[in-house]
Amino acid sequence: MPIRAARFEDAQQIAEVHVASWRVAYRGILSDSLPDSLSVEAWMERWRERLSRVSETTNLVLALGESLIGLAAAGPARDLDCDPLRTHEVYAIYLRSEYWGEGHGKELYLARETRCGGGERLMPFFGSSGIICAPADFTRRKGSRWINRGLSKITTAILP
Repeated sequence: MPIRAARFEDAQQIAEVHVASWRVAYRGILSDSLPDSLSVEAWMERWRERLSRVSETTNLVLALGESLIGLAAAGPARDLDCDPLRTHEVYAIYLRSEYWGEGHGKELYLARETRCGGGERLMPFFGSSGIICAPADFTRRKGSRWINRGLSKITTAILP
């Protein structure tokens, strides 16, 4: 399946993948009211804004025909103890749940790695919701540093 740079016109499908992934991945982990409250329309606006500005963030999508089934976003590390010129952070990898466990998260991760260049890699805990397949083991195999920020950090740093 082809992986390409995300475009402004992809915002609707990206939001659909993003919200669907959260609804499946976090049900029973976080209060169900949180994934239920996510809005495709609100996330579509966020993705339109993100995709319309020039930034150092790499946004990739995985396509199956005309449909998007996954996305990855990465860029300079946001942690203060990391050198953002040398360290790339995976902000998000999301896949439609029916494609979990087929290696597509790995494909997106590797494509992101190729496009962001070398250097130390940082995969934060909250950036892996769409992977679900033992993300700690996944990042260990890739030589990344695992950072567990704790649930309270997840809810304050990432959630709307």
